[in-house]
Amino acid sequence: MPQPNFIIAGAQKAGTTAFWSMLKQHPQVFCSPIKEPTYWIVKDWPEAPRYMKNLNLPESQRRFSIVEDPHKYENLFKGSESYPAIGEASITYISCPWVAERLRNHLPTVKLIFILRNPRERAFSHYLMHVKKGIRSLATIDQDIWKVESRLFGSQSWEVGYVPFGLYYEQLTRYFQYFTREQIKIFLYEDFCKNPLKVMKETALFLGINSDFESKTNLEVNLSYRVSKKNILNNFIDENSILLRKIVKKYPKLAKFIEVKQEKPKLDDNLSKALTEYFAHDITQLSTLINRDLTAWLQ
Repeated sequence: MPQPNFIIAGAQKAGTTAFWSMLKQHPQVFCSPIKEPTYWIVKDWPEAPRYMKNLNLPESQRRFSIVEDPHKYENLFKGSESYPAIGEASITYISCPWVAERLRNHLPTVKLIFILRNPRERAFSHYLMHVKKGIRSLATIDQDIWKVESRLFGSQSWEVGYVPFGLYYEQLTRYFQYFTREQIKIFLYEDFCKNPLKVMKETALFLGINSDFESKTNLEVNLSYRVSKKNILNNFIDENSILLRKIVKKYPKLAKFIEVKQEKPKLDDNLSKALTEYFAHDITQLSTLINRDLTAWLQ
Protein backbone atom coordinates (compact mmCIF):
# COMPACT_ATOMS: atom_id res chain seq x y z
CA MET A 1 0.00 0.00 0.00
CA PRO A 2 1.43 3.43 -0.91
CA GLN A 3 2.40 5.82 1.86
CA PRO A 4 2.60 9.62 1.76
CA ASN A 5 5.70 11.04 0.11
CA PHE A 6 4.88 14.58 1.25
CA ILE A 7 3.28 16.06 4.34
CA ILE A 8 2.03 19.56 5.08
CA ALA A 9 3.11 19.74 8.71
CA GLY A 10 1.96 23.18 9.83
CA ALA A 11 1.61 25.74 11.15
CA GLN A 12 -1.86 26.23 12.58
CA LYS A 13 -3.75 29.39 11.50
CA ALA A 14 -1.23 29.99 8.72
CA GLY A 15 -3.30 29.35 5.61
CA THR A 16 -2.78 25.59 5.45
CA THR A 17 -6.45 24.91 4.66
CA ALA A 18 -6.40 27.22 1.64
CA PHE A 19 -3.01 25.82 0.61
CA TRP A 20 -4.33 22.26 0.87
CA SER A 21 -7.46 23.18 -1.09
CA MET A 22 -5.40 24.55 -3.95
CA LEU A 23 -2.82 21.78 -4.00
CA LYS A 24 -5.39 18.98 -4.13
CA GLN A 25 -6.67 20.40 -7.44
CA HIS A 26 -3.45 19.33 -9.15
CA PRO A 27 -4.08 16.21 -11.28
CA GLN A 28 -0.77 14.66 -10.19
CA VAL A 29 -1.47 15.06 -6.48
CA PHE A 30 -3.30 12.52 -4.35
CA CYS A 31 -4.47 13.99 -1.06
CA SER A 32 -5.71 12.04 1.93
CA PRO A 33 -9.54 12.19 2.06
CA ILE A 34 -9.12 13.26 5.67
CA LYS A 35 -7.27 16.48 6.34
CA GLU A 36 -5.34 16.33 9.61
CA PRO A 37 -5.39 12.62 10.45
CA THR A 38 -2.63 13.45 13.00
CA TYR A 39 -1.55 9.82 12.85
CA TRP A 40 2.11 10.45 13.68
CA ILE A 41 1.11 12.15 16.95
CA VAL A 42 -1.51 9.90 18.47
CA LYS A 43 0.15 6.52 18.87
CA ASP A 44 -0.71 5.12 22.32
CA TRP A 45 -3.03 8.06 23.03
CA PRO A 46 -5.62 6.68 25.50
CA GLU A 47 -8.22 9.31 24.57
CA ALA A 48 -8.16 8.60 20.82
CA PRO A 49 -10.70 5.73 20.71
CA ARG A 50 -13.56 7.93 21.84
CA TYR A 51 -13.07 10.04 18.73
CA MET A 52 -12.78 7.14 16.30
CA LYS A 53 -16.55 6.82 15.78
CA ASN A 54 -16.41 10.15 13.96
CA LEU A 55 -14.50 8.46 11.12
CA ASN A 56 -17.67 6.55 10.18
CA LEU A 57 -19.40 9.81 9.34
CA PRO A 58 -19.12 11.69 6.03
CA GLU A 59 -16.05 13.92 6.06
CA SER A 60 -18.20 17.09 6.21
CA GLN A 61 -19.80 15.89 9.44
CA ARG A 62 -16.70 14.79 11.31
CA ARG A 63 -15.83 16.74 14.42
CA PHE A 64 -12.41 15.10 14.62
CA SER A 65 -10.34 13.40 11.95
CA ILE A 66 -7.92 11.57 14.21
CA VAL A 67 -6.60 8.29 12.81
CA GLU A 68 -4.77 6.03 15.22
CA ASP A 69 -4.95 2.60 13.59
CA PRO A 70 -2.08 1.95 11.11
CA HIS A 71 -4.34 0.06 8.70
CA LYS A 72 -6.82 2.93 8.62
CA TYR A 73 -3.96 5.32 7.97
CA GLU A 74 -2.73 3.17 5.08
CA ASN A 75 -6.25 3.06 3.67
CA LEU A 76 -6.25 6.84 3.41
CA PHE A 77 -3.90 6.42 0.46
CA LYS A 78 -5.72 3.58 -1.24
CA GLY A 79 -5.92 4.21 -4.98
CA SER A 80 -2.93 6.54 -5.06
CA GLU A 81 -0.57 4.13 -6.81
CA SER A 82 -0.45 6.09 -10.07
CA TYR A 83 0.13 9.52 -8.46
CA PRO A 84 3.68 10.91 -8.20
CA ALA A 85 2.73 13.11 -5.24
CA ILE A 86 0.86 11.50 -2.33
CA GLY A 87 0.25 13.50 0.80
CA GLU A 88 -1.59 14.45 3.93
CA ALA A 89 -1.77 17.59 6.05
CA SER A 90 -1.69 17.67 9.84
CA ILE A 91 -0.90 21.13 11.16
CA THR A 92 0.11 20.10 14.66
CA TYR A 93 3.02 17.96 13.44
CA ILE A 94 5.29 21.01 13.48
CA SER A 95 4.91 21.61 17.20
CA CYS A 96 4.67 18.05 18.52
CA PRO A 97 8.12 17.11 19.92
CA TRP A 98 8.23 13.46 18.81
CA VAL A 99 6.78 13.64 15.29
CA ALA A 100 10.01 14.52 13.44
CA GLU A 101 11.81 11.45 14.76
CA ARG A 102 8.83 9.17 14.08
CA LEU A 103 8.58 10.41 10.51
CA ARG A 104 12.32 9.89 10.00
CA ASN A 105 12.04 6.31 11.28
CA HIS A 106 9.02 5.39 9.16
CA LEU A 107 9.09 7.77 6.15
CA PRO A 108 12.77 8.71 5.75
CA THR A 109 12.37 10.10 2.22
CA VAL A 110 9.19 12.11 2.85
CA LYS A 111 9.09 15.78 1.82
CA LEU A 112 7.84 18.28 4.38
CA ILE A 113 6.03 21.56 3.78
CA PHE A 114 5.62 24.26 6.41
CA ILE A 115 3.79 27.59 6.23
CA LEU A 116 4.86 30.05 8.91
CA ARG A 117 2.92 33.09 10.06
CA ASN A 118 4.10 35.93 12.26
CA PRO A 119 3.81 34.17 15.64
CA ARG A 120 2.20 37.22 17.22
CA GLU A 121 -0.55 37.26 14.58
CA ARG A 122 -0.84 33.49 14.62
CA ALA A 123 -1.45 33.46 18.38
CA PHE A 124 -4.08 36.18 18.12
CA SER A 125 -5.86 34.44 15.24
CA HIS A 126 -5.83 31.19 17.18
CA TYR A 127 -7.29 32.95 20.20
CA LEU A 128 -10.02 34.61 18.11
CA MET A 129 -11.00 31.20 16.77
CA HIS A 130 -11.67 30.09 20.33
CA VAL A 131 -13.51 33.30 21.12
CA LYS A 132 -15.88 32.60 18.23
CA LYS A 133 -16.44 29.10 19.59
CA GLY A 134 -17.18 30.46 23.05
CA ILE A 135 -14.11 28.82 24.59
CA ARG A 136 -12.38 32.12 25.39
CA SER A 137 -13.32 35.74 25.95
CA LEU A 138 -11.70 38.89 24.58
CA ALA A 139 -12.14 40.42 28.01
CA THR A 140 -9.48 38.07 29.44
CA ILE A 141 -7.11 37.80 26.47
CA ASP A 142 -4.24 39.52 28.31
CA GLN A 143 -4.11 36.59 30.72
CA ASP A 144 -5.49 33.70 28.70
CA ILE A 145 -3.29 34.02 25.62
CA TRP A 146 -0.25 33.12 27.75
CA LYS A 147 -1.78 29.98 29.23
CA VAL A 148 -0.07 26.66 28.55
CA GLU A 149 -1.53 23.21 29.10
CA SER A 150 -0.02 19.75 28.97
CA ARG A 151 -1.57 17.03 26.81
CA LEU A 152 -0.89 13.43 27.70
CA PHE A 153 -0.23 10.98 24.88
CA GLY A 154 0.35 7.64 26.55
CA SER A 155 3.65 8.00 28.38
CA GLN A 156 4.51 11.29 26.61
CA SER A 157 3.32 14.80 27.35
CA TRP A 158 3.24 17.88 25.13
CA GLU A 159 3.03 21.49 26.21
CA VAL A 160 0.53 23.35 24.02
CA GLY A 161 -0.96 26.84 23.89
CA TYR A 162 -1.36 29.96 21.78
CA VAL A 163 2.20 31.12 22.43
CA PRO A 164 4.12 27.78 22.33
CA PHE A 165 2.73 27.00 18.87
CA GLY A 166 4.60 30.05 17.54
CA LEU A 167 8.09 29.02 18.63
CA TYR A 168 9.07 27.94 15.13
CA TYR A 169 12.85 27.88 15.56
CA GLU A 170 12.59 25.38 18.37
CA GLN A 171 10.10 23.29 16.39
CA LEU A 172 11.87 23.33 13.01
CA THR A 173 15.26 22.58 14.52
CA ARG A 174 13.96 19.08 15.26
CA TYR A 175 13.05 18.58 11.60
CA PHE A 176 16.40 19.84 10.34
CA GLN A 177 18.01 17.39 12.73
CA TYR A 178 16.29 14.41 11.11
CA PHE A 179 15.83 15.52 7.49
CA THR A 180 17.95 17.14 4.81
CA ARG A 181 17.23 20.69 3.69
CA GLU A 182 16.27 19.30 0.29
CA GLN A 183 13.34 17.53 1.95
CA ILE A 184 12.01 20.66 3.64
CA LYS A 185 10.10 23.52 2.01
CA ILE A 186 9.15 26.57 4.04
CA PHE A 187 6.74 29.30 2.96
CA LEU A 188 5.70 32.45 4.75
CA TYR A 189 2.00 33.12 5.21
CA GLU A 190 2.28 36.62 3.79
CA ASP A 191 3.93 35.29 0.63
CA PHE A 192 1.12 32.80 0.13
CA CYS A 193 -1.55 35.47 0.63
CA LYS A 194 0.20 37.85 -1.75
CA ASN A 195 0.87 35.39 -4.57
CA PRO A 196 -0.69 31.93 -4.03
CA LEU A 197 -0.06 30.82 -7.62
CA LYS A 198 3.66 31.47 -7.25
CA VAL A 199 3.68 29.42 -4.05
CA MET A 200 1.82 26.61 -5.82
CA LYS A 201 4.38 26.65 -8.63
CA GLU A 202 7.26 26.41 -6.14
CA THR A 203 5.42 23.59 -4.38
CA ALA A 204 5.02 21.68 -7.64
CA LEU A 205 8.72 22.02 -8.38
CA PHE A 206 9.51 20.84 -4.87
CA LEU A 207 7.27 17.79 -5.30
CA GLY A 208 8.60 17.03 -8.77
CA ILE A 209 5.28 17.45 -10.59
CA ASN A 210 4.07 19.66 -13.44
CA SER A 211 4.57 23.27 -12.36
CA ASP A 212 2.54 24.72 -15.26
CA PHE A 213 -0.80 23.67 -13.78
CA GLU A 214 -2.65 26.59 -12.17
CA SER A 215 -5.04 25.88 -9.32
CA LYS A 216 -8.08 28.03 -8.75
CA THR A 217 -7.49 30.42 -5.90
CA ASN A 218 -9.98 30.38 -3.09
CA LEU A 219 -8.47 32.70 -0.52
CA GLU A 220 -11.06 34.50 1.57
CA VAL A 221 -10.48 37.60 3.65
CA ASN A 222 -12.50 37.57 6.85
CA LEU A 223 -14.05 41.01 6.75
CA SER A 224 -16.75 40.11 9.26
CA TYR A 225 -16.53 38.43 12.61
CA ARG A 226 -19.25 36.37 14.27
CA VAL A 227 -19.41 35.56 17.96
CA SER A 228 -21.98 33.15 19.36
CA LYS A 229 -24.37 34.61 21.92
CA LYS A 230 -24.27 33.16 25.40
CA ASN A 231 -27.60 31.39 25.68
CA ILE A 232 -28.91 27.87 26.14
CA LEU A 233 -28.57 27.01 22.46
CA ASN A 234 -24.99 28.27 22.45
CA ASN A 235 -23.95 25.71 25.06
CA PHE A 236 -24.91 22.97 22.64
CA ILE A 237 -23.57 24.69 19.55
CA ASP A 238 -20.15 25.27 21.10
CA GLU A 239 -19.87 21.51 21.47
CA ASN A 240 -20.57 21.01 17.79
CA SER A 241 -19.56 23.88 15.49
CA ILE A 242 -20.59 21.76 12.49
CA LEU A 243 -24.19 22.03 13.66
CA LEU A 244 -23.83 25.81 13.87
CA ARG A 245 -22.62 25.98 10.27
CA LYS A 246 -25.50 23.79 9.10
CA ILE A 247 -28.10 25.89 10.92
CA VAL A 248 -26.74 29.17 9.61
CA LYS A 249 -26.52 27.83 6.06
CA LYS A 250 -30.05 26.42 6.02
CA TYR A 251 -31.70 29.16 8.07
CA PRO A 252 -29.69 32.37 7.50
CA LYS A 253 -32.30 34.50 9.26
CA LEU A 254 -31.84 32.40 12.38
CA ALA A 255 -28.16 33.40 12.54
CA LYS A 256 -29.00 36.73 14.13
CA PHE A 257 -30.49 34.90 17.11
CA ILE A 258 -27.48 32.69 17.77
CA GLU A 259 -24.54 34.86 16.78
CA VAL A 260 -23.51 38.48 16.60
CA LYS A 261 -21.85 39.88 13.48
CA GLN A 262 -19.30 42.55 14.21
CA GLU A 263 -16.02 44.00 13.01
CA LYS A 264 -13.09 41.68 13.49
CA PRO A 265 -11.17 42.66 16.64
CA LYS A 266 -7.63 44.00 16.39
CA LEU A 267 -4.69 43.07 18.54
CA ASP A 268 -4.13 45.56 21.34
CA ASP A 269 -0.90 47.55 20.95
CA ASN A 270 0.39 46.66 24.42
CA LEU A 271 -0.28 42.97 24.00
CA SER A 272 1.19 43.10 20.49
CA LYS A 273 4.38 44.59 21.89
CA ALA A 274 4.55 42.01 24.67
CA LEU A 275 4.12 39.13 22.23
CA THR A 276 6.71 40.55 19.85
CA GLU A 277 9.23 40.87 22.66
CA TYR A 278 8.51 37.31 23.75
CA PHE A 279 9.04 35.89 20.26
CA ALA A 280 11.96 38.15 19.29
CA HIS A 281 14.78 35.74 20.14
CA ASP A 282 13.08 32.79 18.47
CA ILE A 283 12.37 34.89 15.36
CA THR A 284 16.00 36.00 15.14
CA GLN A 285 17.20 32.41 15.36
CA LEU A 286 14.58 31.29 12.86
CA SER A 287 15.69 33.92 10.37
CA THR A 288 19.17 32.40 10.34
CA LEU A 289 17.89 28.83 10.25
CA ILE A 290 15.69 29.31 7.17
CA ASN A 291 17.76 32.12 5.61
CA ARG A 292 14.84 34.57 5.41
CA ASP A 293 14.59 38.20 6.42
CA LEU A 294 11.97 38.29 9.18
CA THR A 295 12.50 41.90 10.25
CA ALA A 296 8.83 42.68 9.59
CA TRP A 297 7.81 40.19 12.29
CA LEU A 298 9.78 42.19 14.85
CA GLN A 299 8.09 45.50 14.11
